Amino acid sequence: MQKVPSKDQKKVPETSVIPVSELRKHWKYEKIEGGGVRILGYKGAETQVVVPSKIGKEPVKEIGHHAFSPDASYLTSEIRERRKHLVSIAIPKGVVKIGAGAFCNCSNLAEIILPEGLKQIGFIDLNWITGMQGVFCNCKC
Repeated sequence: MQKVPSKDQKKVPETSVIPVSELRKHWKYEKIEGGGVRILGYKGAETQVVVPSKIGKEPVKEIGHHAFSPDASYLTSEIRERRKHLVSIAIPKGVVKIGAGAFCNCSNLAEIILPEGLKQIGFIDLNWITGMQGVFCNCKC
């Protein structure tokens, strides 16, 4: 793992405004108390994932437990297989919490980009992520 100095921070690409109907095809999410959205799961086919900073008018504030893990219990076999092939995940500024096991058994994951302002990260077992090249942390957690 490496922590990137502030001058060399990896930036999360800006996402354009995407209609909620389109986002629902790729993301499972729920509104959270106090405002904002928690990402519960990724359903898309892209291997290089950029989490949206907003869904509708609500900011994405949390990433839930097993959100990217192929081990999540509710997955179809197709989505489970897709998650095994994730290569990079970029979490946007505004996310303050990442749940335990969010990246568990994403064996091809090479890169995770964490945002500035992140306050809490649940348990992340990197032993099962054999291709990991780096966790780029723009946060102070």
